[in-house]
Amino acid sequence: MKLTKKQIGAWIAIFLIASLYVLTFFLSLWNHPKAMTFFFASLCSTIALPLIVHLFLMMKNVKDGKSLWDNPYKKKN
Repeated sequence: MKLTKKQIGAWIAIFLIASLYVLTFFLSLWNHPKAMTFFFASLCSTIALPLIVHLFLMMKNVKDGKSLWDNPYKKKN
């Protein structure tokens, strides 16, 4: 199975978000004073990372000569 650049980027984003949540979990178990800060960072990254990836895909559409609002997720036939 060959992965595309979009799929690789998606897997990297999933790994980053999941690792932040795991780190937050262990910090809260050890009663670390920065656990709440990492929790809020995890929540923010859950929203921000997919949004940033989508914005980059929209910019790629414009670079390729398409409209800004064309669907960047269309599959090729």
